[in-house]
Amino acid sequence: MAMKVHIFVTNDCNLSCDYCYVSGLREKLYFGSELVNSLITFINNVLELNKSESVTLNFFGGEPLLNKRVIEDIIKASNKIKVKTYFMMTTNGTLLTKSNIDFLVKHNFILSVSIDGTPEVHNRYRTYSNGEPSWEKIAPNLEYLLEKLPHVTARITYNTESVSKLYPSVVFVSELGFQEIKPIPDFFDEKWDEEHFLILREQFKYLESFSQNNKNIHLSVLDRTLKIQGDCSGGVSSFAVNANGDIYPCNYVVGEEEFCIGNIKDSEKYELHTFPTDHSERFECEGCSYFKSCTSSRCIFVNYKMTGEMCKPSGFFCAYERLECSYAKTK
Repeated sequence: MAMKVHIFVTNDCNLSCDYCYVSGLREKLYFGSELVNSLITFINNVLELNKSESVTLNFFGGEPLLNKRVIEDIIKASNKIKVKTYFMMTTNGTLLTKSNIDFLVKHNFILSVSIDGTPEVHNRYRTYSNGEPSWEKIAPNLEYLLEKLPHVTARITYNTESVSKLYPSVVFVSELGFQEIKPIPDFFDEKWDEEHFLILREQFKYLESFSQNNKNIHLSVLDRTLKIQGDCSGGVSSFAVNANGDIYPCNYVVGEEEFCIGNIKDSEKYELHTFPTDHSERFECEGCSYFKSCTSSRCIFVNYKMTGEMCKPSGFFCAYERLECSYAKTK
């Protein structure tokens, strides 16, 4: 088993993206150096419980590079972790200077950069708090980034306004040199309706054709394998640690007190928490051909974030899962 720890090194950000769910956190916190030893102790204590053979530390935000100093401190302290340790990060790209890129390369980071497509599309949603666009800040760093980290992932977020531009956005990002592209819809956009979903279906057809003609490009949405989903791994082998040290089973519920399962400063008291899906409560899913393979059967906290109920997916999430599963391979 592999363990993953998402570390909110800060929930602050230098951008103010329209669709960011982290921006709803009330306090803008920064993970302090004084918490690093507690974090390592927590990780080792949990490894004793779940017997994982490796651990991935995913530096999260906000914009994690705003707190690079603590990232460096955690990496230095990670030599005390008892198993093989890997590092991940999702960044908005604005702080990807050559120095920071070299740092990520040195530590073999698995990196995702949020690029929503063409400059026009990107600048519509990904702006600084004063409204200034961010593409002009990101673009100059991309050539060096792709030279040093050729397998970096471009993460494209799209919503009902930009869905018609999904295919050209993917093409644009691929022409920049990205070979790993991960398009993700804004599930919290309340404007998704049948008209927008028909547009999305059409875009998927374009993407399928594009993928067939560009074998060197990996599109995550067309690379899914249908399999029976297990229970949520939150609290057992997956954790989200807020900047104040509070522990949660999932990124989506960080900051929601009812789901806090401890604090890294008291990790000697930590016991594994399980969050099994009650399939008998999945009333909206009854009769679905993807009942056992749908992400919503496992990702109960995503369901909760969308509908307020663990076992109830939103209408769009359900429709999207059906669409993606229709392109999936069977195991």
